[in-house]
Amino acid sequence: MTYGASDIRIEPSLVQTAMTNEAALWALRRTIAHEIGHAMSGHRFNTIAMQQVKELEADAKGIEYFKRLGWPCKLWVDNFARTLKRGYNSDAEHDTKARYDQAQQLCSTA
Repeated sequence: MTYGASDIRIEPSLVQTAMTNEAALWALRRTIAHEIGHAMSGHRFNTIAMQQVKELEADAKGIEYFKRLGWPCKLWVDNFARTLKRGYNSDAEHDTKARYDQAQQLCSTA
C-alpha cells in the first residue's frame, strides 16, 4: 500500500509467504510494481472516482516495469481473470474488469 509520495508498505506476511511459494513471489512482485506505479505517479487519493483512474495508471506503470525487467506480463492478465472468475468485479476503488481489459491490451503489445 502506498502512503504518500515515497512511503510504500508491504505486509511482512506477504514477504514471508513469497519466500517459500513461487506464485506468492510473483504476486508480491506485481504488488510492489503496482505500488511503485502509484508513488512514481505522485498519486494522492481524494475521491473514489479518482482512485479508480489512479489504480489503472498504477497498473499500467507496473506492467511497464514488468516488461522492462523481462518478467511475464501475462501474470497481470491471469490475476485479474482469476479474480473475475471468482465473481469479484469491483469495489468502490477497484474496477477489476477495467483493470483486466487494460492488462490484456498492454500485455498484447509485449
